[in-house]
Amino acid sequence: MLEARHKMKLFFAVRQWENEPDHAEWIQEPSGYKCRISRMEGSGALCGYVGIPKEHRFWGSEYNTHDELADISDNVHGGLTYSQAGSDGWWYFGFDTSHMDDFAPKMVETLIAVGSGADPRFHDCMKYKTWEFVEDQIYWLGKRLWQYNEYEKGGNDE
Repeated sequence: MLEARHKMKLFFAVRQWENEPDHAEWIQEPSGYKCRISRMEGSGALCGYVGIPKEHRFWGSEYNTHDELADISDNVHGGLTYSQAGSDGWWYFGFDTSHMDDFAPKMVETLIAVGSGADPRFHDCMKYKTWEFVEDQIYWLGKRLWQYNEYEKGGNDE
């Protein structure tokens, strides 16, 4: 009997998640915001985060409490699903890529392992949100957060 991880290789010829890192952090320019990608252990899907400093007008805000954040959320994959202070003093806004129509490899592998009757042929691995996709979403999330803050201050909104 094949293990679920081996069945995944048989069912899904394209498995981009196997060649991607599980975590990375960087500083976005020109905003200086902290960006992060992390793979969720349970789903295998990626999550993207942008950290803003205490001087930012949205610092300490929940992702669903401002009209402006709702506008930003509408333009991020699946909307913002996270807002919380990091142990590093930054306030993070984030999103995930394990929504209804997304492919979450670990979840599918678990379904195969438990024999839940979920036929993996009905899970489209081409709907997996890649590292590059999440990086792109983070770029735009960071840029929008920066633009809203700069506009409020009356500064440069490039």
